Amino acid sequence: MPVQAHRRRRAIADRYTHQTMRSNLAARLREEKIEELRRMTPAERVQLVLRLRTTGLDVYAAGQHIDRDTALARIRRSRQSGRRYSRCMDELLR
Repeated sequence: MPVQAHRRRRAIADRYTHQTMRSNLAARLREEKIEELRRMTPAERVQLVLRLRTTGLDVYAAGQHIDRDTALARIRRSRQSGRRYSRCMDELLR
């Protein structure tokens, strides 16, 4: 078998093996995360969501170099983007 053909087959096999290993790892981690969430009480889940929300807002504000209140206002305004105009929402978001 020519060297190039062997290298090509080896490269294809390596990619397949790497993809399979990565997929298996991702599946296992996903299953572990789901099990972890199933073991949580509803109150613990709510606390997790609130903590993640706060963390996400802080990360967004830091990334945009703005304060927390401005970040929250921008997120609220972006949710209205593309929706039908509402004077009530316009006044709330100012």
